[in-house]
Amino acid sequence: MVKIWLNCIICATILLDGGMETKTIQQYLLGYNQVEIVVNNECKTVEDIEKLNITLNKMLKDSRVMPAFGVSIHNETINAMQKGVWLRLSYDETKWVNGMNFDTLLINVEPKYSGFNIIRRNDGLYEGRCYYIDLANSTMQPLYDLINELQ
Repeated sequence: MVKIWLNCIICATILLDGGMETKTIQQYLLGYNQVEIVVNNECKTVEDIEKLNITLNKMLKDSRVMPAFGVSIHNETINAMQKGVWLRLSYDETKWVNGMNFDTLLINVEPKYSGFNIIRRNDGLYEGRCYYIDLANSTMQPLYDLINELQ
């Protein structure tokens, strides 16, 4: 009986994470296929990803995932992107973290914030629960400054 139960747990684990290495959301923030900045609804692809990754890595150094209170509603997210500074990270295939899937991650970059929601897009819609990152002893200021420099 124990052997059957163990096999069920192993099969369920393989099915849930696709049999692949489980990554944190912070790791996916550094492992995208394409990155764009959106400022007041104007979109630009980032070419200097090395500089961006260095900044993100420093910003995320002591970060921790916290329960997110945010839930995205597609039309409200699209309207919110009309103003402000956003970072959009896209992936070649659907990814899963904490039971939530995404093909794109969207972050509203507010320089004074010491944490941020990560909005998930899947199948073209920004819908559903968000992730939340607490930056601990940091703010989003370095990322905000870099985005202004890259424009």
